[in-house]
Amino acid sequence: MKDILLPTIGTGGDVYPFIAIGAELKRRGHRVSLIANEHFQSAAQQAGIDFIQLAPVERYQAALNNPDLWNPKRGANLLATSVFAAMRDTYHIIADFNPATTQVVASGLMFGARIAQEKLKFRLTTIHLQPALFWSLQQPPIMAALQFPDWVPGAVKRGALRLVDRVVLDKLLAARTNEFRAELGLSPVRHLYSQWLRSPEQVIGLFPEWFAAPQSDWPKQTVLTGFVRGLGAQQDLTLPQELLEFLADGAPPVVFTAGTGMLHGENFFEQSVKACALLGKRGVFITPFREQLPSKLPSIIHHCDYASFSELFPRAAAVVHHGGIGTLAEALAAKIPQIIQPTAHDQPDNAARLEQLGIAATIKPRNYQAATVARKISALLSSSEVGARCNQYGVRIDFAGALRATCDAITSD
Repeated sequence: MKDILLPTIGTGGDVYPFIAIGAELKRRGHRVSLIANEHFQSAAQQAGIDFIQLAPVERYQAALNNPDLWNPKRGANLLATSVFAAMRDTYHIIADFNPATTQVVASGLMFGARIAQEKLKFRLTTIHLQPALFWSLQQPPIMAALQFPDWVPGAVKRGALRLVDRVVLDKLLAARTNEFRAELGLSPVRHLYSQWLRSPEQVIGLFPEWFAAPQSDWPKQTVLTGFVRGLGAQQDLTLPQELLEFLADGAPPVVFTAGTGMLHGENFFEQSVKACALLGKRGVFITPFREQLPSKLPSIIHHCDYASFSELFPRAAAVVHHGGIGTLAEALAAKIPQIIQPTAHDQPDNAARLEQLGIAATIKPRNYQAATVARKISALLSSSEVGARCNQYGVRIDFAGALRATCDAITSD
């Protein structure tokens, strides 16, 4: 038995897979603690793992209330601010444990965990939920604020990315990181995003190779284990009775969700209502923030705050969402087509990968209009080829197997 610490930041889609991993590691006999925002305390405790508060819930809510979080350019600055706010506290929390009997399993943006590995010699596993967090010049991740047209030569792309790595990202990340490192007697680092942030011991990608094939310039210590289903605050998988009645009262609906952290989705839901009317299809809107929805919804639309995607998606015709990794994995498992409206962070890269699989279409936020949404949904649903590909990839999803493989890798000597 050993102590395993799980430091992470982000919204539910980022944190809930760590809670699932923690619950499985505890079942295997380890002492497990989630280190995260207070918002996730109850979910961790329901899963039976210990919880260490990294920041108060007010800080989480303030980030969600800021529309810049979902801006392609300003969102990166806001994310960096959150990373730095967590860095020192994460380091000091980890420092209270014994490196000889403790393993740290951290999301890739937990700089404090990476520094604790260097300074205090903790064993560290870095987990990337999304392929976009792997820096590659061979197959560059698609960034919302830096997208190249198809006609741009590969050499030009690689040169631009090297410049972004050396100038833009290091300017964003290096100064405050190196300031803290200097306080600890550590030398400064460069290439933080492309090289430094990952553990030199072990890196785990929580997605399968057919979704994102490893590149030769990825870290050699990387293993891909597959999509892991998150264990969230709503651990009862039973769908609400009113939703069950709505589902039973007609054809499978289209599900619309803008993500657990989106508080600025008014246009998304307004246009989605109109798209359902144009299609003549029913819709299910999932959001805990009712204020984003039109004041009165037509009878063809049902809203609920939360619903288990593992139970809802298999009863749906298609799902329209933001491109979060957990949501797309559940839609893949349900074997239904997807429409993605990506805004920032990893979402554009995830959307592009789904399109390459031939099971999804992307609509940029500025183009998210009812007629476009309806047309793309209709095209996906009427395509037998899309249906066949959804089945092809859906049967390859194994959440339980991926969780076992992840925990096997973490606990391997």
